[in-house]
Formats: sequence, structure tokens, C-alpha cells
Amino acid sequence: MQSLLIDRLKEDDGLVCDGNYFHIRCGAHILNLIVNEGLKQIRASIDIIREWVKYVKGSESRMIVFEDCAKRSNCLSSKGLWLDCLTRWNSTYMMLERAELYRRAFQHLNLVDRNFDRFSAYVEWDKITKIKRILKPFNDITNLFSGVHYPTSNLYFCYVWRIQMRLMEASRSMESDIRNMGLAMKKKFDKYWDSYSTILSMAVVFDPRYKFDSVYFCYEKLYGDKEVAKAECSELRGKICDLLKVYGDPAGQSSSLAEDIAEDVDYCDDMDELDSFGENQFLGDRTQLDEYLDDKRLKRKQPLDVLLGWKNNESRFPELAHLARDVLSIPITTVASESAFSMGGRVLNSWRSTLLPENAEALITTRNWLYGFPSGDDDNGLEVKISKTFGASSVASDCTPLSDE
Repeated sequence: MQSLLIDRLKEDDGLVCDGNYFHIRCGAHILNLIVNEGLKQIRASIDIIREWVKYVKGSESRMIVFEDCAKRSNCLSSKGLWLDCLTRWNSTYMMLERAELYRRAFQHLNLVDRNFDRFSAYVEWDKITKIKRILKPFNDITNLFSGVHYPTSNLYFCYVWRIQMRLMEASRSMESDIRNMGLAMKKKFDKYWDSYSTILSMAVVFDPRYKFDSVYFCYEKLYGDKEVAKAECSELRGKICDLLKVYGDPAGQSSSLAEDIAEDVDYCDDMDELDSFGENQFLGDRTQLDEYLDDKRLKRKQPLDVLLGWKNNESRFPELAHLARDVLSIPITTVASESAFSMGGRVLNSWRSTLLPENAEALITTRNWLYGFPSGDDDNGLEVKISKTFGASSVASDCTPLSDE
């Protein structure tokens, strides 16, 4: 579908850089595929933990006994056990994390509960710890991608680099299970890395806290070769410059202006031409990207609204700011659009099959727009706002169930 669409748009010359940055894969979907490939290699260890949690959470009396075991074992944690959902890999990570907190409690339960013997298969807790270390960056980036306040794309590159470092470390592990898990995940990662769009690498360059320093640092750590890292950065810089030309960076206008002035001047001295000659001509034409990179890099841990920063610098870097804001606002995942379709399925059910399109749109989108904004009378305010626009008669009955969601 992407190929057909690209070919059609190329006919009308409607694509930037010949469509090289047209298709960007959903980051959350790729992460899910990579992790599930690795979980297949350690299914036995995960199944044991899952059976333990099922047994404890199977009845209230077992939960009481387990809580007593936790107190006796000094497993002081406000977090309870977590049973995973097979269709959500990050819930499996949460299950392993919670189970490790209650490691001694499970061991104590094996002593006081005879029925637990049939579930008390041997678990290599050191292996569980290593599995958690591999899965943690995947969990962090999934939570980041799927959050309420969706991130800008400058956060993508460093998280993906951290994931690749973990996979390289796991693929060299001395334990066969961990090594097989790392190799399986790395194979799937390499498959999608080959089709990874470099425009998300550009996004981190447009973060004043990172710039090209972060790109060079990450590539050097990955490949262990400074020359390869420099080559990767040089190639990325060339692509940014090509993209910047599309946005109309007026680099080199000073030199052409100097030539126009020179034609109209009657020189009586060979050095008179210097007065109308542009400065630093031996350095070549400087772009807005060069001026931006010359600025001192901000502190890495400094909180920063990147989009607002580029908006404030629009007068200084007009074309570069336009490019940066376009790149930074690229959606990393399709989670937002997919959740909108899911919400539509809950709104347009068998009891609401005759809603007008305008009212259905109001019910779906308004709750999404207002989500995350504090309001004293959120539900009542929502009904009033929709009613003023679309009429109270059709909204009063349809809006009430949404307040429960």
C-alpha cells in the first residue's frame, strides 16, 4: 500500500526528498514484535512464575497466608502481585518485577503450604533478574510512547540505542537461555533497523541538549569505531542539509549579493572590491544548521520544551525552525489513532446505532481532547460544552455513560 501511494504521489511531485521519509513504522508495534520473539525463548521460566501468581491470587485465604509469609520474610512492599495478560508483553515484565520483590515470600510459602508443593518448581532468580534488565528499556520506551502526553520524536533515538546495547550484551551472555533470548530479539531488531527511517535520527539533532554529540556517542558505543561513527554523522548531516534546502534555507545569498554589487562599482583600486566582499568567504556558505550547531549544547538533564524552544528561535533560524518543528512532531506510534478507533467501537454500540455523525464525533473526540486537563466539574462541563454546540436533546442521554469510562 505504501509503495502504491508513493508512486502515485511521485507523479504529481508531491513528496519531499523523493519520498524517502514518507513511511515511518509504528514504534510500539515493532517493540511488541521484538519482545515477543525473545519471550518465546524463556517461556518455561515465565510459566512457572505465572502459575505461582495464579495459585496465590486464586483465593482470598491464600492471599492472607501469602501476606503473612511476606511479613515474616521482611518483603515490605506496597506493590501487590501482578498477573500478566498474554496479549500485553509489558504486563509480563510487571509480573516478573513484582514476583522478584516477593522472592523470599514464595520460598516461605513453600514451607507452610503443602498444596504449593506442586507449583514449587525451581526458579533461577538470577536469570529472572537478567531477563528484567533486558526488558526494562523496552518497558520504559513503551510507557513513554503510549503515555497520555505524547512525546516528541527526539526521545526515540536514545531509547532505541539503549535497547540495542542491551540486546548486544544479552547475545554475548554465558547462559544459554539469556543468549538465545538476546539473539532472537537482536535478529528481529536488525530486520526493522534496516528499514529504520533516518528522520527520527534527525530529531535528536534538533534537541539542543544532544545535537550531533549524542549521535556520535551512540554510534561509537555500538560499533566501537570512531571512523564509523564519524561517517554515520557525516551522512546524517548531509541528509539534514538536503532536507533543509527543500525548506528554502537562503544560504549563500550574501556572496551572490556581493557579486551583484561588484558589477555596479567602478574600481580604482584592486582592494576596493574588499569593501563589498562578503565576510568569511573562504569558509564557504554557512547554513542555519551550522549556526545552530555552533551554539553551546544545553545540559542533558535540563527540562526543556523542545517545540517551544524552536518557536522562540524562529526569528533566528526561520527555515531550520520550521524543519525542526515538523520533524519533532512526527508521531512515533499509531497508539493515539488506534485508541480513537477503539473508543469509537465503544460509543457506537448496538444501543447507539442511530447517532448522527456530528454527535458521534463530539462524543469520541471531546473526551479525548479534555483528557488530562484538570477540571472541577469535568463531567458536567463536558455535557454543557457539547450541548451548546450540538443541542441538548441528543447529547443528554448519550454523554452520561462516557463519564463512567
